[in-house]
Amino acid sequence: MKQLAISFLLILFTLMGRDQIAISQAMKSSNSKCDPLINERLSDYFERSQEKPAQIINNVDNPGLRESKTKTIKIGNHTVEWIDKVGLRDRESSVKINGDLILLKDKKSVNSADGSETLELNFVGRWDQIKLYQLYNQEIIGIAMSAEMCTGLMCSVGAELLYDVKTKAKTFFGTFRVNSEVKLFRFPNEEAYYYVSKNFSGDPHTETSSAVVTYELRRLDSDGTFQIQKKPKSGNYFIKHTTFPAKEQKIDSLEQNWIEKFDQSG
Repeated sequence: MKQLAISFLLILFTLMGRDQIAISQAMKSSNSKCDPLINERLSDYFERSQEKPAQIINNVDNPGLRESKTKTIKIGNHTVEWIDKVGLRDRESSVKINGDLILLKDKKSVNSADGSETLELNFVGRWDQIKLYQLYNQEIIGIAMSAEMCTGLMCSVGAELLYDVKTKAKTFFGTFRVNSEVKLFRFPNEEAYYYVSKNFSGDPHTETSSAVVTYELRRLDSDGTFQIQKKPKSGNYFIKHTTFPAKEQKIDSLEQNWIEKFDQSG
């Protein structure tokens, strides 16, 4: 019964995504004064604006032996192949979508995921989830990825590939200490579809300095690329959530320059 309960919690953890869980862990580890309304309202806000995918496939395979192998996944009318090549001293993962081979070792995220740093995807060794979005005149395949095995902060690193089936455009995002699940959004009064990239900066444990999670808005264009969105006079659209060390006795703060007014107080 105990093993069953543990398995259920692991599945629930995957379905919920790691975003608010990871943020809460980082922010609560130091017993800082955290305003739960910000976390809860941010989560609710993004959940309400999510576009529902046509299909979701989760990776439930155990890591198994360290060996070269190919896993074929059918999603919609499309074929995704996850390819692992294992050598004596190194390993390499790649993905093939409808025959289009995508090497990961030389790719970088388009966003800054850890402070001012982009992520190099050579750490990727596992696919976690695949989603198929069937939009008005586009099909987007999203793949959430992570390290095959991890220790310490590496367990908080993730990557996402968004692939336009028609144009074969490929966009890579990176995440650190936040959710690496692929999510597309359609906000009120907006016809376009969006992706929200995330950046974590500061102390991961919120012990010596503040921790900041910044959400940035990227619009899906007709060519399958995701373009950063800016206001004419005030720069990039963003929501910035800051948490402080316990010793500073400060409540979470929120800054925003968003597509619409987000009011954390309701």
